This record gives sequence, structure tokens and C-alpha cells, in this order.
Amino acid sequence: MTFSSSDAPDSKRICYVGNTKNVEDGAAIAEALAKSINYKGDIAALGGTIGAPVHEDRLKGLKQVLAKYPDIKLVDTQFDNDDLEKSVQLAENMIQKYPNLKGFFCNNMTNPIGAAQAVEAAGKTDIKIVGMDHDLRTLQYVKKGTILCVGVQNCFAMGFDTIQTAIKLADGVRPGDGSNLIQVLDNKTTTLVYKDSAQAMIDLLYPGK
Repeated sequence: MTFSSSDAPDSKRICYVGNTKNVEDGAAIAEALAKSINYKGDIAALGGTIGAPVHEDRLKGLKQVLAKYPDIKLVDTQFDNDDLEKSVQLAENMIQKYPNLKGFFCNNMTNPIGAAQAVEAAGKTDIKIVGMDHDLRTLQYVKKGTILCVGVQNCFAMGFDTIQTAIKLADGVRPGDGSNLIQVLDNKTTTLVYKDSAQAMIDLLYPGK
């Protein structure tokens, strides 16, 4: 069985638990970014890891949105390999190279943190940042206003349903309608978290923080 954010429908896996809507997630945060810059101006993307399906799908979502708004220009895309130090460095370089930069599109759990650190260090907190997932530092930057919004996946449900399904498989139960049909549990929702809802998400995921 496989789980999390990258399905493998052509593999021999018996079932999959996770999010199959990564293109839509990328489009959702891209729409938020587009709206925040009034649908015009230069933006840059931190693209995560080349070959990671979830990261590539979110970039596809970004490109779908950009196709609707010709006044938004994607001036650069750099791949940070989900490495915080590298994402900071790449974001700093892009801020220097593109003085009219209005926004960063970030597509994994690490690079929105890197972009936030870079814009704060450069005194450019007017640059809008959107990203993904629920790292506490990311949510704190959203609460602070440095990051505009993040798409938070239901990772708890992914983990819970994966273990529950694995136990059923170990007990001899097979997914589907009683046969060996592959089952996809992909009803995992993504929530856009903005400044006004950041503390509630922090309280939910990190009680006491």
C-alpha cells in the first residue's frame, strides 16, 4: 500500500491513502497570491524537489492560474530540495535579482519558512508569500503576517487511515467491493489558513504553543 501525497496508480499497490488533489492545492494558493497582488506584477517560485510528484503537481496548479492572468509574470523558479538553508539562500538571491518582486509561490513544508526568513532579513515584508503545510514556524509566520496563507493538509487523517487500513489488510480484509479492487482513500481536504485563523490551527495542531 502507499500513502501521503504522491499516488502511484500504475504500480501494484493494493490501496492508497492520501491527497490526490495537489494540482488543485497549488492552484488554490496561487489564486490567493494573485489576488493579493491585484493580479499583476512579478512573482517567483520555490519549486521543492525536481521529480517529486506532489511538488510538480503544485507547480502545475500555479501555471494553470498564471495562464488566466497575463499581467502576472513568473520571473524565476528555483528548486530548494526541501532544504531550509537552500530555500533561504535562493529567496535572498531572487529578492536581490528582481527588485520589483511582489510574491513568492512556495510548494512544500520547508520553503515558505525560507522565503519568510529571507523577506524579513531584507526588510521586504511587503512581498507576499503563499505555501503549504503545517510546520509550526510556518503557522507562526502566517499569524505574524509575513506569510499570507498556507494550504494545510489533513495529515492526521492520512496517518490514521493508513494505519487503520494496514491493520485491515493484515487481518485479511481487501479493499474495494469484496474483490481485490484497488481502493483510493483520497478524501483528504486542504484548508487555506490566513492570519485570522492561524492561531486556531496552531491550537489544534500544537496545543500550548
